[in-house]
Amino acid sequence: MPLRHVLSLRHVLACAAFAGVLSSGAAFAADAPFAAPEGVTLQSPYFTDGSGLTLYTSKADAANKSNCDAACAEKWKALAAPPKAKPSGDWTVARGFAGERQWAFRGQPVYTFADDKEIGAVKGNGAQNGAWSAARLETVDEVKLPAGLGIQEVNDAAGRSLIDHRNMTVYAFDAGRSKQPVDRNWVPLFAAQIAAPIGDFTLHNRADGAQQWAFRGRPLYTYADDVNPGHTKGIDVDRRFSVALVTRYFMPPNTIIRHNMGYGTVVATADGRALYMRDGFRYQVGNHHSRAASRGVPATGRRIGTRGCDAKCLQTWKPYIAASDASPSGHWTIITRDDGARQWVYQGYAVYSYTGDKKAGDMTGNDTYDYLISEGADRVADATLPISLNWHVIYP
Repeated sequence: MPLRHVLSLRHVLACAAFAGVLSSGAAFAADAPFAAPEGVTLQSPYFTDGSGLTLYTSKADAANKSNCDAACAEKWKALAAPPKAKPSGDWTVARGFAGERQWAFRGQPVYTFADDKEIGAVKGNGAQNGAWSAARLETVDEVKLPAGLGIQEVNDAAGRSLIDHRNMTVYAFDAGRSKQPVDRNWVPLFAAQIAAPIGDFTLHNRADGAQQWAFRGRPLYTYADDVNPGHTKGIDVDRRFSVALVTRYFMPPNTIIRHNMGYGTVVATADGRALYMRDGFRYQVGNHHSRAASRGVPATGRRIGTRGCDAKCLQTWKPYIAASDASPSGHWTIITRDDGARQWVYQGYAVYSYTGDKKAGDMTGNDTYDYLISEGADRVADATLPISLNWHVIYP
């Protein structure tokens, strides 16, 4: 039986518009390499292919050269690199056993494993007496860092950033943009007089005689108004500063992160209107849909898929369409709809825009609920869907 929307509720806060401004783009530190290149996605902590299957490396391979022959390939399928693929950070283009182009992580060609049937499976990890290993997003232990610095995912900046000993976000300064003085709210990340360069870190000699850490040639600072770990209030305060990203996450074209006074940061279209996901109801402790409280569970998003928005729903909720030549990357994948259109999916959830949002800053579709029952029955017709579905903005 078809589902009937028996009740729709909208939270009173849904009418609150964005209070922030569009991200300048500096926060994305465009010179930082992608954590995952075109065709490679993330099911943290593992790298996966475009469908979410775990990627593996083999000790039998040479640097950027696969030794996986035809017999090996029956179980281990090489992840092909697109024709125009370019190296980025830890990712290079290797040559497969037959000479084909294949992605490589830190010089090691990557593969999927035939026995992994579901997203999240890692049955190939440690196979053949440890010859095969799941490819993981780098850990702090694998990066050369000065004492007191670390690396942490900073959602508001869509990447993994340097943090100081207090776990506060670190920013990089582009001195070439302007010679104007730096506001005192920017606090230099000082280095000890006996400190020595390490990895991508060098020492910047300040005019006051002190030494300051620099990352990839840019002096490092923290921002005084960041009072909690993960804060990025320094974004857009001074265009010469950007979050010191070690790696950045892919964002689809014309997609941005927008700041909001009540909701922190949300994912939005280039013209500033919010993007949404449809989730199943989950009990929340504390404030209703407080900042970052509802990033969702990827498995729930995959279960809902595109079925959570039927023909009537599609009159007001529009799928966020991916171009015909778009490829999945990072937290973004693509699903093909019944009509053949390709729709962006963020961390397992199909992405939509709302026709009720008319201008930059609108997020009037937030916290809209539908309780679903079947026609003429007191049960849900499709037991694979939650009994309650709700729309909410997407947090990065």
